[in-house]
Amino acid sequence: MLVHLRRALAPASRQISIRFATTTQAAVATPSWAKPLLWAGVATSQVSLFYVFKDLADLSQWVMEPPRASTISTWRSQNLYSALTLVPMGLCTTLKVLYPHVCSWRTLLAIGGWNFGEKTWP
Repeated sequence: MLVHLRRALAPASRQISIRFATTTQAAVATPSWAKPLLWAGVATSQVSLFYVFKDLADLSQWVMEPPRASTISTWRSQNLYSALTLVPMGLCTTLKVLYPHVCSWRTLLAIGGWNFGEKTWP
């Protein structure tokens, strides 16, 4: 933090203005590969999550009625699907931290399933 003292119109009084060093520094440029990698990670994560939801969610089993073999197969590979969901989202979060202008936090958290509505607890 940089602090500068400036004299006001009256010589006896002083003013303090505070500038943060981050405002004067140039932002890190986002490389051209960052956005496609971010959205590929989001797509991979969402497709993997769709397969888990399609076969293992109660509502989807009632509406879509997946075959039992598909449900058992998804249940047995749930760790693989979890990794295929969480690793790309971790990559996306890392890209967001390293390159702040790749997308907004609100967009990234909305893709991850966070709700920005009013809180429902007391």
